[in-house]
Amino acid sequence: MSSKWDPSPSWLTSNKCQELRAKLKQFLEHDALFGDLKGFGATRTAEFKVAVVGRQKSGKTSTIYNLCGIQTKDSRYLATSGLAEYNAYWLLKLKSGGVPFTVRLRLWDAGALCMGDQKTRRKTLGRFSRMQASNADAVIYVCSATSSLSFHQIRTQILENSYPIPLPKIRTVIMTQTDMWVRKEVCTRELRSLESECKVRTFGISNLPLNRYPYEKRDTTILLDWLCGELLKTKFEI
Repeated sequence: MSSKWDPSPSWLTSNKCQELRAKLKQFLEHDALFGDLKGFGATRTAEFKVAVVGRQKSGKTSTIYNLCGIQTKDSRYLATSGLAEYNAYWLLKLKSGGVPFTVRLRLWDAGALCMGDQKTRRKTLGRFSRMQASNADAVIYVCSATSSLSFHQIRTQILENSYPIPLPKIRTVIMTQTDMWVRKEVCTRELRSLESECKVRTFGISNLPLNRYPYEKRDTTILLDWLCGELLKTKFEI
């Protein structure tokens, strides 16, 4: 069903979007304080906190690099120590028209969940899950198509944060490494089943190559358009 919060289909390739992208880059490099969009008058602006959770080696950090447009040719696995924060910026023009939005996503990477013994990880997971549920505007659950364990752990975490009400309201599951057909342990049918069972939006993406910008990757563009549109809808339709 079409919504006024749906993105304009030809926006990202328009000259206007490219012009705003250049202005945003210059603003972030020279004028922004700690990544804040305050003072950027070229568009309307909005900021949201997004928690990114998942099992070790599920692709959390590479997904964040993908969403943020962090350029690297290094595809080696590097564990995240503690709780890291990244900024992703997305230009969005709605199908209904009006002034474009620049959305800042403050992404929390819960690398601390991967540290310590089993008891420590369980305690940290519980603490972060409560923080995520009470403070984040959205949560991205990350699992890998090459690990059935990561998929089933994500399902458990979603169910734990679903009662008595889903927290936060906007939740999505990203399955990484969907292009690794030979090593796949989780099929698309299982991902769709999770979407139906838990009432979450699901996406399958390939994070590689990491030397391209998000707007150059169709799967990343679809994800960011949906996520930013849902966050704006929640913010301005209350």
